[in-house]
Amino acid sequence: MPWVLILVVVVAIVAVGAWILGRKRDETPTQTARATTSERSARSASNDDADLLAPPSSRAGQVRPPKPKPSTPPPKRESENGDDEDQDITLVGVMPDEIRALQKGYRDIRPEEAVPSRHVPEDAEIEIGPEETVDQVLIDELLSDEPTGPHSFFDVRAVAATDIGRKRKHNEDSHVELPEKAVFVVADGMGGHAAGDVASGMAVTVIAQAFDRGEFGGPPNILWPKRADELARSIETANKAVFERASGEDGLRGMGTTVTALRFAPQKRRAYVAHVGDSRCYRIRRGHILRLTNDHTLGNLMGAKGKLAAQLSQAVGVREDVKVDLTIDRPEPDDLYLLCSDGLTKMVPDDVLKEIILETPDIDECARKLIDEANSMGGYDNITLILARISPTAYDQQDAFDVDVASQGSAEETAGAPSAAEGQQTPADHQAKVTEGQA
Repeated sequence: MPWVLILVVVVAIVAVGAWILGRKRDETPTQTARATTSERSARSASNDDADLLAPPSSRAGQVRPPKPKPSTPPPKRESENGDDEDQDITLVGVMPDEIRALQKGYRDIRPEEAVPSRHVPEDAEIEIGPEETVDQVLIDELLSDEPTGPHSFFDVRAVAATDIGRKRKHNEDSHVELPEKAVFVVADGMGGHAAGDVASGMAVTVIAQAFDRGEFGGPPNILWPKRADELARSIETANKAVFERASGEDGLRGMGTTVTALRFAPQKRRAYVAHVGDSRCYRIRRGHILRLTNDHTLGNLMGAKGKLAAQLSQAVGVREDVKVDLTIDRPEPDDLYLLCSDGLTKMVPDDVLKEIILETPDIDECARKLIDEANSMGGYDNITLILARISPTAYDQQDAFDVDVASQGSAEETAGAPSAAEGQQTPADHQAKVTEGQA
């Protein structure tokens, strides 16, 4: 029966062929899966160290590309779905308690540590951050916190401006000006976080209400001048209000904001700067720019690198407590103070800020130019700024202070000399009357 043998051989051949094809089909997915797993492991191993402190949402999200050089416009960045809303957002880094303990506020340091030097090197183009050494005479003067005199030594004229930028769908920045209180505040609701505009709006409102009512909350810190302490406590009160609301409403949970506040005391020739986050305050004086605040970022706090460096170490409303930084400065005639959100400073480097400010004396025009420059560089974030110009009054004692100090040294030589003519008042006479009224 040859046909039976032929049939058996054909069946055997078909069976062997089917077995071979099935084996190949089974092996291919296994190899592909093995390769994919290997690639994942390699990527995970390379990113583990960089993501240890990142919040969970950012570990699985997109990695922000490196910032371009500020001298040229940054390249256009687009997300996969064409939505730029989540690009270049501000995050609060997740930190263990021992790292958070490194964050110090005005309640944790001596006041003299917050006084920047008034001496600017002649060859310095830019000064960034408080100096390591400070003028002891200025420290003694600023921290004496003597009673306020009857006259203002300077006037303040301020202008505020805000812009949504080129990429955002909403403006989450807020600002408030209280010229009668000489208080100015900028707040940047954290982009990409829940209700950032609500957080920044609440913060500036609570601060304004504190000054309107004269109620600042929290225990006073008697080591600091009263007006400085009030400014810092108003931010602590804002932090409590934002945190409590965020904790009580699911739709607002996780919201937060930066706050940078500036308060002038014209009758004491003082300026106080309080801040939390990475919004900044600059002072421009005689062609030099000095940053009066230090960014509260993981890069500054613990030396983090890469994408972690820009994440905030703290913000208003994110946690139950907050460490407020406080700086004391002495304004001089023609000084210009700049408060701004990081939508300006991420796009415009400090040397360009200085150049625009120095070549544009009109502060209204200057504010417009700064915002236009940030937008021309990409405008990836909301942009908010306040410019405050210092001008002298008839009672300005800028030179009289040094004159009085010198005259005290020769008091014995001049004893018995005739005083100024009756009806006339010299700068020294005015200073003596102010001192007498403070006794």
